[in-house]
Amino acid sequence: MAIGRQGTNDPGEDPAGASEPITLTDPDGAVTRVAPWSTWTREQVRAPGGEPALVTRIEAGQLWFAAGRKRSPWRHEVKVGPATVSTPRGRFHVTAEPDGGATVACLAGRTRVVAGLREPVLLGPDQTAAVSSDGATLVVMDRVTGATAPDHAAADEPIALPEAWPAGWTEQEATLAAEGERARAALEAEVAASTDGAAAEPAAGTSSRSGRRAADRREAALAGVGAGAAGVAGLAAAVAEQDGTGGEAPPTPADAGTAGGEGDDQGGADDPPRRRRWTWIPEIVAIAALLGVLVAAVVVFGNGSDRTDVADAPDRTATTLAASTSAPSTTSAPSTTEAPTTTEEPTTTAKPTTTLPPAIVAPGTASGALAGCKRAEGGVRATVTVAHRSGGAGRFVVKVGLVDGAGTVFAQGQAQTAVLEPGASTPIDVLVPVAGSVSGACELLEVVPA
Repeated sequence: MAIGRQGTNDPGEDPAGASEPITLTDPDGAVTRVAPWSTWTREQVRAPGGEPALVTRIEAGQLWFAAGRKRSPWRHEVKVGPATVSTPRGRFHVTAEPDGGATVACLAGRTRVVAGLREPVLLGPDQTAAVSSDGATLVVMDRVTGATAPDHAAADEPIALPEAWPAGWTEQEATLAAEGERARAALEAEVAASTDGAAAEPAAGTSSRSGRRAADRREAALAGVGAGAAGVAGLAAAVAEQDGTGGEAPPTPADAGTAGGEGDDQGGADDPPRRRRWTWIPEIVAIAALLGVLVAAVVVFGNGSDRTDVADAPDRTATTLAASTSAPSTTSAPSTTEAPTTTEEPTTTAKPTTTLPPAIVAPGTASGALAGCKRAEGGVRATVTVAHRSGGAGRFVVKVGLVDGAGTVFAQGQAQTAVLEPGASTPIDVLVPVAGSVSGACELLEVVPA
């Protein structure tokens, strides 16, 4: 089943319900926001043996996406031009260019872009990718945010709303996002300063590993800054932890065993005593295996030496036949019976033919895509393209509804297609009867077999 939504873009119509951005919130917390007057569709796709995916295709306009915080049974994908964009925990913005290309901007976290290249491209925050219409060219650019160095006077400056945020966001949401970006820049500078100071001191193998672990914690905290105040708190906790421990963490047992062997009287770094203590384990395992083989051989070959297992041979009995001394007597000559004559020709019986029942074909399935929606006499006429997906040929019923700004369906209509052969597709017009003025957006409800 395919689901799509599109604003009516007839210049003579009432623009109510289409001049505002459309926001879709999924059960896993993911939010998709489509700019006004954009052409887009959404469908749920599941490949054989794979996980289901919720695919949003945008052909014209702009779209913002923010990943949810809950564990989702499906993955989210946005297809724009020749590119497929996804993110596990971040946010991104895509624009469908008029020439068929696409522009992808990563707003937070990591964004994965798959085009016509051999490998996907990962975008970080403040990075933008421009994809050509054929998908063979992808250019990554770093966006200039204009952030200044953190100081005491920065808190008194007004907070500027970034241009990358959707126009439909509230002032509170935009303010929180801008505060998070400023806190991110300040804490990045502070962390970089503390990291440079720690790198100037002489460090052993253990300190280098602890520095890497601190960097990993810092990157994990920075990845959450885009989420608002929660990300800022996580980054502050990571910086406080690094400042309190001096950039070092207690070495693990694995680090202690490979740290160079300081204080070890039995060997150096290449031969730690821990390895020597366990070198006798393979020898004991080999001896135990050899003993097991010997015991098995004794048990197998010793079973045939028991005398009780030998059975006595059966007694041989002699059978004596009595000899007959008298000769046989012949009483009559044998009679010969004439062979019967056959006069009738043999008849040949034809082999029965078995007629197989006709093959049973599974009911057909189809998907639809909302291609257009405009005002018509008596209501709104929606054009849907129905494509046969699997199963046998058949007719399908297409249902289309009108939704208001709250997402409630207040009117709906349906139409039936002609017989569709496997692999075929056809457009169909569905009239949604509405009395009075028409406002809202068209939504494809379902495509089911007739």
